[in-house]
Amino acid sequence: MDKLKKFPFFLIVIAYVIYLSFQLVQFEVLPEGEVAQHEQKITQLGAEVGELKKRLAEGQTFIKQLEDKKAEIRSLLGKLSDYQGLLSESLEVPSLIKNLLQEAKKIQIRVESIEPGIKVSKQYYVEQEIKLDVKGNYSQIVLLVQRISQLQRILGVVTYSFKPSNSVNARTSDQLDAKLSVRAYQYADSESVGEPQ
Repeated sequence: MDKLKKFPFFLIVIAYVIYLSFQLVQFEVLPEGEVAQHEQKITQLGAEVGELKKRLAEGQTFIKQLEDKKAEIRSLLGKLSDYQGLLSESLEVPSLIKNLLQEAKKIQIRVESIEPGIKVSKQYYVEQEIKLDVKGNYSQIVLLVQRISQLQRILGVVTYSFKPSNSVNARTSDQLDAKLSVRAYQYADSESVGEPQ
């Protein structure tokens, strides 16, 4: 037991404390220590999280833009549907002529002649021309053009010409002879219409 008492426990404790201090320094301070390695990993993960947040923000912006584009496309499809509703599926030239004659009768303008003109196929629609020769005063002719443009179908007066009436039947000197070219439009499916002209 005497040998045990002479053994320097104090040196062992000091050596052990030095060893623990070295382990602590190596663990916390040195660049290859575990704390430094974990701090590097935390920094790397922070950078990755920042990059992922940036990508997430870009993705959310893209999704918002995509939703806006979808809404815009829906709106445009609605407008297209409305326009297709205005463009009839068939021209029905006799009913068009009847409508034009009724409008002329409502404003008491005399129709000298009315005849269908040429039919022209375009890429998405077909144009049907109808030629009108009418006799009336200037305000009646303008009113007829206005009423034609307000019909339920898409019709347009594309050309017109006026000249003073020289017929014996003209009621007053303000009578005009007018030639109108009215175009009606029909929606054309891609299957039913060939190449545009």
